[in-house]
Amino acid sequence: MLEKLELCNGCKKRYYFEDDRRTCENCRERGKAIKIKNKETVVLCSKDGCKFKKSEENNYCGKHQICLFEDETKALNKKLCYNYIRGCRTQLDADYGFSRCPDCLEKERKFDKERRGTVVNANNDAPLENVIRTSKYCTTCCRDLPFDKFIGAKIAETRTCLECRVDNKKQDAKRDKEHRNAIARKNDAKPERKEVKKEWNENNYEKVALKTMNYRQ
Repeated sequence: MLEKLELCNGCKKRYYFEDDRRTCENCRERGKAIKIKNKETVVLCSKDGCKFKKSEENNYCGKHQICLFEDETKALNKKLCYNYIRGCRTQLDADYGFSRCPDCLEKERKFDKERRGTVVNANNDAPLENVIRTSKYCTTCCRDLPFDKFIGAKIAETRTCLECRVDNKKQDAKRDKEHRNAIARKNDAKPERKEVKKEWNENNYEKVALKTMNYRQ
């Protein structure tokens, strides 16, 4: 019997344990009492639903330090950039018209332009010898999809996939056509837009001629 006595991990006294636990009853009860006492004295993080202890510097735990920046921005009567969770610390005026700051918008435009440029180049690349291309990239969602996703209503190949075309139709139905046409007329009146159209007409003489002929018919 004495050979089966083992040291308690808490008080270091020898006891006989019937299971895998190596802590005596007194030590377990004392541990429970200490945990209850500590819970009563711990000040929790101010974030709703958070069970962690607040840090020594402020009312938030280490995980929710971003909430301190949120409070500071709200106190200044400003709003956060949408990418504040990704590290952006720009504080925007309350009447600012976009959800992202100018720097983030510029980065997003640059990234989107590069991504779409890569897709266009991939679609324009000639297929390998003796290899039939069975898929292409959608210029909207930039996914590589089977060719049957790019067949339009007139049995013609399209640049966008079926899912994107359906989504575009839904969004078009929601738009105010009068407002859209007014903006289009305003943009068409810009000198740079006229220059682009002029250059296109010069580079596509045959298409312009066919357009005029078909119109007269």
